[in-house]
This record gives sequence, C-alpha cells and structure tokens, in this order.
Amino acid sequence: MISSYVNPKVTFGLTMSFTGVVLGVYLSIFTSGAALTAWTVMILSTLAICYIFIGIYIYSISAGHKLVWLRFLYIGVELIIAISIVMLSKGVGVSLLIFIPLIGHSVILFTPRLMLFINGTILLLYLGLSNLYTSGWEGAINDLPLFLAGQIFVILFMQMHLEEEIAHSKITQLINELGAANLSLKEYAAQVETLTLMRERNRLAREIHDGLGHYLTVVHMQIQAAEAVLSSNPEKAHSALVLAQQQAQNALVDVRRSVAALRDTADIRIPLITRVEHLAASASSEKLNVIVKILGKPLETTSQIELSLFRIIQEGIQNCLKHANAQHLWIYMDYRSNRTLWLTIQDDGIGSDVHAKGFGLIGMTERVTQLGGKIKYGTELGKGFKIEIEVPYE
Repeated sequence: MISSYVNPKVTFGLTMSFTGVVLGVYLSIFTSGAALTAWTVMILSTLAICYIFIGIYIYSISAGHKLVWLRFLYIGVELIIAISIVMLSKGVGVSLLIFIPLIGHSVILFTPRLMLFINGTILLLYLGLSNLYTSGWEGAINDLPLFLAGQIFVILFMQMHLEEEIAHSKITQLINELGAANLSLKEYAAQVETLTLMRERNRLAREIHDGLGHYLTVVHMQIQAAEAVLSSNPEKAHSALVLAQQQAQNALVDVRRSVAALRDTADIRIPLITRVEHLAASASSEKLNVIVKILGKPLETTSQIELSLFRIIQEGIQNCLKHANAQHLWIYMDYRSNRTLWLTIQDDGIGSDVHAKGFGLIGMTERVTQLGGKIKYGTELGKGFKIEIEVPYE
C-alpha cells in the first residue's frame, strides 16, 4: 500500500460503479417479496438518492480537500444513511452490501492506518446488523469470511486503481516536463545560434578593420604621396605607387592567410616575428620610424594567437599613422617568460589628455579577452600613446 494520501480524479468508472452497487442492492430489496409500506418505499428511495448524491458529489469535494475531518464527516454521514437503509429494509436481499462503495472510498480518502480503522468499523457494523436482521450471531459469523473476502478484494482493487492513477500522473508530469525541457532547449539553441552569428560578425568586422583597413590606409597614404609629387618628382611618385601596389598584393596574401587561420588549417605559416618585421618595414617612412624589438627567444604558438597579435600590431601601427603624428613607434615583444607573452606598442606622438574608445581599441580588447589575456592603454598630452598586452600562450 502507498504511505501517503492521494487525491485521484473522480472518474466516470468509479461513479458508475458506486451507482451500480446501490441500484443492485435496491433491486434485491424490492424483488425480495418483503412487505414494505408505501412510506417505507418512499423513504428508502429518498435515502438512495441522498446516498448516491453524497457518494458522487460530496465525495469529489472531500477527495480534493486536505482537511481530514471533512473526509471523516463524509464517511460518517454515508454510514448513517447505509445503516438506515439496512434497518428500514430489515436486511432483506443483499442490503448489507450497501457498505461496499464506502470500502472503496475509504481506500482513496485515507492513509492506510485510517483506512483500516474505517474498514474495521464497517466490519463490526456488518456483524451487528447481520445479527439483528438475518440469522443471529451464528449466521453472521458464518457469513463473515465471505464479506471479509469481498472487503479485501475491494481494498486491493482500489489500491491498484490508486497506483495506476499515480503512475499515470507521473507519466503525464514527465511528458509535461519533457515538453518544457524541449521548448527550453529550442530557445537555448536559438540563443546560441544568435550569439554565434554575433561573434562571427564581430570577428569578421575585426578582420576587415584590422587587416584590410591597415593595408588600405597605407595604400591611400602612398597614393596621396604620389599625387603630391607627381608633377615635380615623377620618380618618387612612381616609387610610392609601386609601394602601394605591393601593399595591395600583401593585402590579398593577408586575406588568404586570415581565412586559413580562421579555418585552423595546417598550411605552412610565416613566423609571427617575420611578419611583424615586414609590417614595420612597409609602414616606415621618412616621417615615421617603426622599430621592432624582440626580448627572449620566440616560442611557437597557435595560428589564432599569432593572427590576433599580428592584427593588434597592425591596428597599433594604423592608429599611429592616423592620429599620433609621431616620429618613432616602438614594438616590444617579450618572450622571456615560459607562460606569458608581453606585447608593448608605444609612440612618441602628440598624445592627448582624453581618448575615445573607437572600434580599433574595442577590437583589440575583444581579441585579447578571447585569448584569456589582459590589455592596458593610456595617453597623455605630449607623451604619446602606449598599449600593454599580456597573453598566455601555453
């Protein structure tokens, strides 16, 4: 038996079973040939209606209520009506079976201990009424095993009904939880897809800004320089255009290399130091001297780390060309730690007492954050701009 009270639904089957037992009892009473007055028949009919009404509707209320006294009140009222029916019919037919529906309801309404108490009371009432209206104590005791067997059968049957209700309720609950979990999973998948798209857009935006943006800036400056001296110094203009063409070619190579790094292919990579030195050489001019200093022995890292550092250096050079009006730009790459790479980009430009965090600095911060590193930057009027980056590369 279950150890806790359960409120099952009042099903159509239970209602029909209750009504069927009562009608069967009354059929046996009215066909027994017992001499019943018109008033007795009327009262019995009224009691039958009350018994069925209370057994269906009041039972449904008490079954769904947490108050134990309400369930006791229901059983008490029904027992009084059942006793009255047996006494008025003088125990004819199978009138004593009027207690059977209450045995089933006691299983549903009460915990096992209280249910046994109720059924013990019903058993005593059966013995007492059987003694009064059938064949005395001897006959009542002889009929007791049959009634007890029926009582046990009803208890076991209702217990099986309860367990089936519990199993059905759990299955329904699991289905609902599974549906909710499936809905949450779909929402989570949609959020992941949206986040992935946003990250991809941001990554592509950084690649375009830091890669192509740098080369296009250099190409634009070389074309402007060529245009400025085209009439006065055609040879110098030609040199500037050749350099612009080289930068355009470098941009194409860089795009292919970026795609390979993003796809994490096993293509042969040009060492980061070599690429940075070429970048510094291409950005150096009469107005700006880009100086690269390597501290310690360079260690091999992943393509993603190298690409991110290269883009950061590109962005630093590009910002210096656009805004710093500097004569020197220093790039320090410190490999002296076995776990961390320090990168410093510093110029001797005009600086500023305030600086806006543009797309370039945002892109740098995002790249460093994705690598699990740290970034600091600052500027003062007349003291240039300085960026310090710390990146783990184990």
